[in-house]
Amino acid sequence: MIDLFFLLKEEIKRNIIMRKRYAIEYIAGLILMYGVFIGMFAGLSHIKMLSDEKIGPYLMIGYLMWQIFGWVTIEGIADELGDESILGTIQQIYISSFKIMDVLLCRTLAKFILGSGELMIMLLAIFLTTGEFLYITRISVIIPFVLTLMGLYGFGLSLAGLNLVFKRVRNITEIITWALFFLAGVMIPLEFFPPIIQFIGKTLPLTQGIEVLRTMIIEQKSLIFTLHQGDLFLLMINSGVYLLLGIYIFKIAEKIALRRGIIGYF
Repeated sequence: MIDLFFLLKEEIKRNIIMRKRYAIEYIAGLILMYGVFIGMFAGLSHIKMLSDEKIGPYLMIGYLMWQIFGWVTIEGIADELGDESILGTIQQIYISSFKIMDVLLCRTLAKFILGSGELMIMLLAIFLTTGEFLYITRISVIIPFVLTLMGLYGFGLSLAGLNLVFKRVRNITEIITWALFFLAGVMIPLEFFPPIIQFIGKTLPLTQGIEVLRTMIIEQKSLIFTLHQGDLFLLMINSGVYLLLGIYIFKIAEKIALRRGIIGYF
């Protein structure tokens, strides 16, 4: 456990160094995230899918969770391994004293911790611009949030496994990221989509997590209410399945890559 804390500390330091070195890129990314949200908010404010008092918080929850999906699943795991292959440093991970799964977990946590601070800055800018706020009155929202992260982590492990075997999967991860923008109901409620799209969306941990968080934050319902409603239970099952499936797929892909001797090749 002490070794993991040391690894997490070093990963946080590494990410801070990268942010300082490429500060312009990170600042531009925040501005882009802010601009996309403001565009969504301005556009959907004129479409009567939601009541006026719900449109701001509704979009904020969906958009923030989608951005976290990008950090946890894409940046934190899948793209990290791809970058290691390009730089030729992935072998160093495998010969270190840490397991590859421990390294991926700490990298994901490091990106999430630092990314949360950046999200707070963006949220403050959104609050000041739109006049809309998120009123979180229940500490229990942490539970569905953590459950969602578990499912997203499993999703990311699956993509990381593909990266080990096929190397170039960045275009696939981009397609998945933007597909989930719609499938998870980030911007438009799922009920406005065809039944088959609704069914696919309901199978995703991101969708379930967003729904539970919206229920607790916007409608001010309790955690027990979401459990009795069945949404929290579905989220637990969903995230558990994605986490276990992700670990299994990554292990299988790792064995294939090691057997073929292609871990260090790009």
